[in-house]
Amino acid sequence: MVSSRRKCSKGLFGASALMKLHNPKELLQELPTLVNSMSDSVPFSLISLIYRAVSVATAITTTDLVSKSVAVESHVGGTTIRVGGVAKGSGMIHPSMATS
Repeated sequence: MVSSRRKCSKGLFGASALMKLHNPKELLQELPTLVNSMSDSVPFSLISLIYRAVSVATAITTTDLVSKSVAVESHVGGTTIRVGGVAKGSGMIHPSMATS
């Protein structure tokens, strides 16, 4: 997990630097290790993208009632394009951010 390898903030998102690095080059040097340590249990495909998006979306739900994720695959000019995204609800980011 990235937060165990690098001291990531687990508090209010964006309130301060998420990664407490003295030098941004440290993160760049660490990226190959982080990428290589990712699970290869599911081959990369649309199913893999959905699986990983749901895993991330579920991990950040805190008090949200549902996870929010999307994955889309399209073909453009003979090339397969895959895009995925996740979102976090306002719950537990900051108490006064909730919608009324």
